[in-house]
Amino acid sequence: NAENIIYSTNDNYLHQYNIKSEKNDVIAINAFYPTFSPDSKNLLYQKKVPGNNPYSIDGSTYPGFAILNLATGKERIVPNTTEPSGYSPLWTPDGTRILFFGNGIEIINLDGTNRTQLTKQGDGLDIRGISDDPLWSSDGHYFMYHSDYNIILLELDLPNKRVITAGPIAYGVAPHWVE
Repeated sequence: NAENIIYSTNDNYLHQYNIKSEKNDVIAINAFYPTFSPDSKNLLYQKKVPGNNPYSIDGSTYPGFAILNLATGKERIVPNTTEPSGYSPLWTPDGTRILFFGNGIEIINLDGTNRTQLTKQGDGLDIRGISDDPLWSSDGHYFMYHSDYNIILLELDLPNKRVITAGPIAYGVAPHWVE
């Protein structure tokens, strides 16, 4: 019904702004890059979680993923997403898994099981220059993005994962599905 806007700020807070009441609430801290579940009942985001990270400023946090139930306000950390860390999480179209960028493109179940690497950095299909708007096919079997100005089509859930590139396309960006 387009009454609320959820956004992240550069100080790592997630806000919910109600257009009608003009109420602006913080709904999560140490959180950024929110994305709605396919049913719009949950919010998935990257979150700083406790850990022993020698690369963080204070040495005590890792980026991981969390899911916020919008009806209850309860947050839960998705296990197995901090070491090694991932970023830019996306729901799969059926809402059962998370696709994210770590050491290449990876996918994991919501409960933290079955973390699987689909591509590796440096394999020519990595995520340098990846699109801000990667796209799922409507059936959830394909994921399309651009990297280094190539259009990459990643087919999921086959015994032999298949990655198809469009080759060296001159500035291949902004792909769209045609159904």
